Amino acid sequence: MANVVKVIELFAVLAIIALLPGCSDDPPPSQPNPVVQNESIDWVPLSFEQAQALAVVEEKVLLVYMAASWCPHSARMERGTWVDPSVIAWVHDAAIAIRWELGGGTWMPVPIGAVPATAIYAGEVEIARHEGYSTAPEFLEWLV
Repeated sequence: MANVVKVIELFAVLAIIALLPGCSDDPPPSQPNPVVQNESIDWVPLSFEQAQALAVVEEKVLLVYMAASWCPHSARMERGTWVDPSVIAWVHDAAIAIRWELGGGTWMPVPIGAVPATAIYAGEVEIARHEGYSTAPEFLEWLV
């Protein structure tokens, strides 16, 4: 009988402990990350002139990326260079980015000789241009 009482007391203590706040079977809530990580380029859906004006207001450069869906080098840029975290971070911090797809009747105020092509503007002045495919490290070296 004494053993039965001890077992009942043990269950009572365990029940009280289970009701106390604190530990549970649920995982702890995740802590918000203070550093916001973008996972893709924020291509702004603006005209060239609108994006240029926004870049001036935000004191950033304007990055104009020109691609073609039929071009394998454009596809490589989309799958590799433009999803690289370092490229995304640079664009997020330093640029207003617009993307133009060749064809479909889209007028491009920037003449190009090949796709993919990227032009960088400070205000109304083109300060850099790159035509053709680049890996992320090559592209970052060109940007900086």
